[in-house]
Formats: sequence, C-alpha cells, structure tokens
Amino acid sequence: MNTKTITPSDSHRVLNLVAMNAVLVGLSLLIPTMSHLTALPLYQLNPMLLLMLAGILIGKSRYNSLLLAVALPFVSYLIVGMPSATKALCMAAELSTLSLVFPLLLGTRTTTVATWYSIVVAMLCGKIVYYLMKALLIGGTLVETDPTLQILTLAGYGLLFAAISAGVRRLQDKRYGHDKC
Repeated sequence: MNTKTITPSDSHRVLNLVAMNAVLVGLSLLIPTMSHLTALPLYQLNPMLLLMLAGILIGKSRYNSLLLAVALPFVSYLIVGMPSATKALCMAAELSTLSLVFPLLLGTRTTTVATWYSIVVAMLCGKIVYYLMKALLIGGTLVETDPTLQILTLAGYGLLFAAISAGVRRLQDKRYGHDKC
C-alpha cells in the first residue's frame, strides 16, 4: 500500500493555491463591475482568459487549472449574474480546453517560442470549442467581438505569457545556480 505523508511544504503549497484562486476569482467578479462603472466593454479583451493564464503561470498544476477554468465563469455568474449561465458553460469549456491542451502541446520544451506557440494554439482550440458550444447552445450572432481584436488579444496574451514564463525560468535558474552550468 502506497501512502504519502503530507509535509508542511505540501500544506503550504495548497494554501498558496487556494489563496491565489480566491484572488483570481475575486478579480473575475470585479470585471463586470468595472465594465459598468467605466462604460468600457472590458469583456472584449477576454479578461477571464487573462486570469486563467495567470492561474496557469502561478499554479503550475493541471488540476488547479481545470478547477479555475470552471470556477471563474460560474462563480461570476452566481454572484454577479454575468455572464449568463449558458455563456458561463461555454466559457468554462473554452478555459478547460486551454488548460488541457497547453501542457500537452508544451510537453517538456521550455523555450520561449515553444511556450508562445503552445499557449496560442491552446487559446485557439479554446476559442473553437467556445464558438461551437455557443452555436449549439445559444445560436444567434456567433461572433460579437471584432475578430481582429480577438486575434490581437490572443497574440498579445501569448507574448505576455511566454515572456513571463521565460523570466520566471531565468529567475529559477539563477536561484538554483543553473545559470552557471
């Protein structure tokens, strides 16, 4: 029988993930409020996707990413009423696809280009799933946000994600002395 002893560092990591998830979900609740207060259509910048990317970067756990993918849209729906339940389901499917496809594409590669490629393709797969679900469940106008803005947002978020990932890797290499090898 295999049993794993939970160490204080394991408990600390779990507490950090719970705190990080709470902050990201809390930020997702502010987005509709900020959109109403400023009269800016912030939803067009796909802020839940940005929060999901932050969760992937910080959490580094596939299970945590899946939890966050479902929690972000549904907690926002339950507390703020936005997005609608059907759109929350579509968004959860999009974000879940991203969290599953990204690590599969990235594998063990750690280059900035591989990271950018993997996250952009994973985001595109998520968008395809979103629009398929939206067509099946909601219908009507399929693409409400300007496609050019969506492409620019995905490319920009991909570059930001890859740059931050590269910076984190460099810091870890320096911290553990791998930069001297």
